Amino acid sequence: MKGIKKSVVYRHLKKCHDDIGGYTGTDIVKLAQQLNVDRTTLSRSIEKWSEKDIRFSDIKYLGKRYIQITLDEILKIEHSLEDNPMMVKKYLLESTNANRIHNDMLPLLKTTFYEFVDKYFNSILNVDNIQYIWLKIKGVTLGCSICTKIYKKVLAIFFLLL
Repeated sequence: MKGIKKSVVYRHLKKCHDDIGGYTGTDIVKLAQQLNVDRTTLSRSIEKWSEKDIRFSDIKYLGKRYIQITLDEILKIEHSLEDNPMMVKKYLLESTNANRIHNDMLPLLKTTFYEFVDKYFNSILNVDNIQYIWLKIKGVTLGCSICTKIYKKVLAIFFLLL
């Protein structure tokens, strides 16, 4: 791309990725100002590079701006999900946002919250299939396809009795 140095953009986005796990729209605006280019042009360049260059495709776009989740909130969310991984996430989001509003903080966006929950299940629990989260947390390992069928039947009966 004429006028935009790919290596400079990559270094900046990589730093953002290392610091907070990705880059935001705010990061793009600041970088565009530093490079003296239009933010839309920079965004489009990053999109094109993400499709063609594996280095860029590994850096995640986090959204328009970074919303901080406090350590207490992370611990509360993780504890709630460990205690009851099948809970309705909407209620957890509502209680978290009620606490944030009470503490004069901006509420978490639904997308931010659900993305955090998905990352939690995918990375910390290392679960391939959402159906097996309850088993994984309870320490049950899935061995074979026959065992999986048995576990499904047992869980179906168990949850019907509740």
